[in-house]
Amino acid sequence: MTENQNLETPMELVQYLYSRLAQLGIGTVYGSLFEYDNSIVAAASKAGLKYARSFNEVHAAFAADAYARVKGISALITTHSSPESTANDILFGAHADNIPVVHIVGYPSTKQDENREIIRRLLRQGQIGSIDQALAYNSVVVLGIFDHIAYAPRRIDDALSDCLISSRPVYIGLPMAYAKCLIEGKLLQSPVFRAVPRNDPRKEEHVTEVILRYLVSAKDPVIIVDGGVIKQAIQSQVQEFVKRTKLPTFVTIEGRHAIDASLPNHGGLYAGLQSAPGIKERVDASDLVIQFGALKTHVNTTRHLHFLKFHNKIEIYMDEHLVGRTISYGLRARGLLKSILSRLDEVDLNPGPVPQSGGIDDPLHRLDFNPHDDDGELITRDVLCLRIMKWMRDGDLLINHFPIEDAQNYVHHPIWERKDVSFGACLGACCSANELGSTSRVIVLIDVASFQHASRELATILSLGLCAIVYVP
Repeated sequence: MTENQNLETPMELVQYLYSRLAQLGIGTVYGSLFEYDNSIVAAASKAGLKYARSFNEVHAAFAADAYARVKGISALITTHSSPESTANDILFGAHADNIPVVHIVGYPSTKQDENREIIRRLLRQGQIGSIDQALAYNSVVVLGIFDHIAYAPRRIDDALSDCLISSRPVYIGLPMAYAKCLIEGKLLQSPVFRAVPRNDPRKEEHVTEVILRYLVSAKDPVIIVDGGVIKQAIQSQVQEFVKRTKLPTFVTIEGRHAIDASLPNHGGLYAGLQSAPGIKERVDASDLVIQFGALKTHVNTTRHLHFLKFHNKIEIYMDEHLVGRTISYGLRARGLLKSILSRLDEVDLNPGPVPQSGGIDDPLHRLDFNPHDDDGELITRDVLCLRIMKWMRDGDLLINHFPIEDAQNYVHHPIWERKDVSFGACLGACCSANELGSTSRVIVLIDVASFQHASRELATILSLGLCAIVYVP
């Protein structure tokens, strides 16, 4: 009682957590059936948050993932053991794709475990946090609030700070015995720390020197810009690098809006074997490829495949960079790029030719399609793409298993190509568009099999008063 009287701004711990989420711009928390005290979920409304209850943790995790792709960060709440491990499967993809998701996991009371009482879904006697430990390779911070309650707000702030800075999921374990404990709410007056730590100056200088040597020695370098540039917030640095070097620059499907397409050295869309005539040949002929924000993952469409077989490459991605055959860890991309740009005048470059092709505005260049031709033939996927490209408006949010190049905002999950992703992602995209007050349409292209997997999530979308356009070919 004395401790509570010493608090200047007493507040329940769970209320502090939700208030912090609201400060970060989160308007909806996702989850499924919460098996403990439902008042914990109901407390979200006191902080101005909505709770979107999905049918299962998979759909909820996909919704949180899509929401974060549009708004920058999201929150997901599950219970410990099998529900959290189900959601964790999806968060592995968010971790690999640099999507910041706050995963809040409800734990039973620690006294229940200490007294060896019966606990629902317990996986191992005497250790509630077994799944917590298994998440270490998925989350930047593995956080279980088991120490003194007074330290909990600071630990929450540290976890949220890590989520923002690393742009990856974090894990917050919340024992129910602590959820309604009173803590000091005065910390809410200070914002969550977002400053990116500085790189090691000596290491940064060394890697910069090596990259500049590669640029000087290359006779015909080219640049490829991928979607990670947007997620890692290094667009301005990459744009400046492209402008100042004047090197032939190509973009991938996910990175096509990362730089200005009107630049004279913009060569168009690079999509491996499906590139426009002259683009793949131009990249293959180069003796040095500089890639920004490229996550090397295989997905089930050739439009995403990249075949770069030579060894002279520079890859700048998050905090892991490849220069030739050497990988450098622990250098953040933004700081490294600033260092490179500060010394770019030392390099004398001779940019090679930029191929003249259909370019980025004509990605489906190989199709011979007459919209007035009605000969009764089957509608192919490529014909469907052309129709949709003409119908879509700027700002539309597209959810699909394969990319459509003119989508301004493409909510795509390149890691997990699952049948049940579409409507979970649709829920997150609809919520984010509604909160942003935008007139954007959420468009879902889904096949029959995927519709059967996830169609019941439409009930959640409709119950929240949201709207989406769903096309089932």
